Amino acid sequence: MRTYRSETHGRLEEEEVFQQIKKDIEKFPNDEFKIVVGTDSQTYSKTKIVSVIALLRVGKGGKYFAHVERTKHIENIRVKIYNETMRSLDLSKRLMYFLFENELDYDVEIHLDIGNSKKGKTHMLINEITGWVTAEGFVCYHKPKSFVASTIADRISK
Repeated sequence: MRTYRSETHGRLEEEEVFQQIKKDIEKFPNDEFKIVVGTDSQTYSKTKIVSVIALLRVGKGGKYFAHVERTKHIENIRVKIYNETMRSLDLSKRLMYFLFENELDYDVEIHLDIGNSKKGKTHMLINEITGWVTAEGFVCYHKPKSFVASTIADRISK
C-alpha cells in the first residue's frame, strides 16, 4: 500500500489521498482546480524517488501529497527519467480512474523533471518523454513550467 505525507493531513494511504481530493473539490464547487502529478529522484547510495500529487485551487493556493520510495542505485540518466515518468504515468492513471468512477470531470496534468537547457543532462530526452506522456493521453509540461516535479518533488527528494 502506498503511503503519502501531507503538510495539511499527515500520513494517508493512496485511497485516502484520492478521497481527500474529492472532498476538497466538492467543498468548493465554484472554484477552478488543477490536479498535477510530478516525480523526481536523487541518487546517493540508493535512489530516493518522490511522487507528488498537487491539488491547486487556481488563484487560492493548494496542497500536495508526497509518496517517498527508495530503490536500488540508478546512475543512468535515461533510466532515471524513464523511471520517474513511468511512476508519474502509473499514478496519474490510478487517479484518473478514481476521478472517472466518482464522476469528477477533471484532467490530471503531468510535470516532468526534464528541461530544454543545452547545459542540462535531459534536453535530449524531451521529445521522446513528452511524446510518450501525450500518447498516454495526458497534458505534460517540462522545465521551467514543471514546478510540481522540479520544485516540490525535488525539494523532498534531497
